[in-house]
Amino acid sequence: MVAAHRLRADDLWRALRHALSRNQLRKARYINSFFPPFQGLNEDDLNLATGRPRQFLDDASPTDTHSTRAQRELMLYATLRLAAHDPQAAATWWTDASAHLGPEDQAWGWQQIALQGALNLNPQSLEWFQQVTPQPTDAEWLIWKTRVALRQQDWATVLDTLAHLPVTLAQKPVWQYWKARALEGEYRSAEALALLERVSQSPSYYGLLALEERGQELRLSPPPAQPDPEIQKETRTLLERPLRLYRLGLLPEAQREWNQIEPALTPLQHLAAAQQAFQLGWYDRSIHSADRTDLPKDITLLFPYPYQSQIQASASQYHLSEAWILAVIRQESRFFSVARSRTGAQGLMQLMPATARWAARRSGLKNYHAEEVDQPDTNILLGTYYLNHLAQLLGNPILATMGYNAGPLRAQIWVSAGIGDPRAFLENIPFDETRDYVQQVLYNQIVYEQRLHTVPSHRLHALLDELGAVR
Repeated sequence: MVAAHRLRADDLWRALRHALSRNQLRKARYINSFFPPFQGLNEDDLNLATGRPRQFLDDASPTDTHSTRAQRELMLYATLRLAAHDPQAAATWWTDASAHLGPEDQAWGWQQIALQGALNLNPQSLEWFQQVTPQPTDAEWLIWKTRVALRQQDWATVLDTLAHLPVTLAQKPVWQYWKARALEGEYRSAEALALLERVSQSPSYYGLLALEERGQELRLSPPPAQPDPEIQKETRTLLERPLRLYRLGLLPEAQREWNQIEPALTPLQHLAAAQQAFQLGWYDRSIHSADRTDLPKDITLLFPYPYQSQIQASASQYHLSEAWILAVIRQESRFFSVARSRTGAQGLMQLMPATARWAARRSGLKNYHAEEVDQPDTNILLGTYYLNHLAQLLGNPILATMGYNAGPLRAQIWVSAGIGDPRAFLENIPFDETRDYVQQVLYNQIVYEQRLHTVPSHRLHALLDELGAVR
């Protein structure tokens, strides 16, 4: 069958390993079906390695790794499965087993154990990364090796690993910032300052970190010049249909129409479109269009403050920062009051139905009905109650933001590994979505504090220092 499909056995084994390493079991079984009888993976052994990898490895002997290719692949796969839950146990087993394998398989096993160790925030992960020779070119692996080295302040490893990243990745503000930190750690201050100066131009969490570390503060730009009346008229004509649909309350249809028209707009038309959406209270489109233009940014459009009375009331009731509440709402829904996520989260603060019911019951909200979650005052009340609950539970607003996105249990697990340098701690959040979410909320919060004139100097570092003090 292999010959009939013009596939070599080695190609099949590589494809099978790739599928198994990504938990693509259906694909792996399909690939396995191309092997002649008794030459591929045994289905019972595959099920055992998948569901009970520790038992599979306990029943195996490391010296069995030479017996057949199928047995070797199953041991590699079971080691990966074990590493996802207990990287220390996987590393212990692999230390003995890998001695009976060739260099390529040894490196592959350590590569997977190191990556899983990093995702589990295991302090020995860097040691496992360093077992892998030669160093892989896989970008995800290099990034996680960098993150682990950051937590241990191994600046030489940070610089070496960043040097192997693809250029497009290495030039992103995140890795330029950390390269600057590593250069500073290696006593190359002039190079670090020059790099921080470039990063500080980025309107982002990393740009703000770099700005404050250069002894400067965020300064909001004045509003740009308004588009002339002719541009405004042209834009209003182009957007006539989505704007009319929005006024009629046909929001999904309005958004689809807007999205079809917007890519063809000029920079000035983007700005005019943002202003027109803002005037209607269609804030998610005003933010989106204001961000699309390459003209100077209009902070009022990018960081609006609707629902002011409701936010102020909830902030006062639960002793929370207005800027923090605004930052969360902007990230969750961009102030779209009837927003729905694929997972079922609803409203301005994207509350799951069960969370909304729990918050309504705990906060004493009488006669709550599920459809009320789309009402801004109710959604803000319940969302801020939940934020306050998380802040009390986790002991810090940044951790509460983390728990708001990923769930409080995950936040507690991540904190249990130790915080250390809070910047490196946030960089090592295992979920990409949560890491980006927390950093964006922090940036939003500082901008809103500037808008509300409540921000002291070096505010981002002050928030991070408070996180670092959590025990």
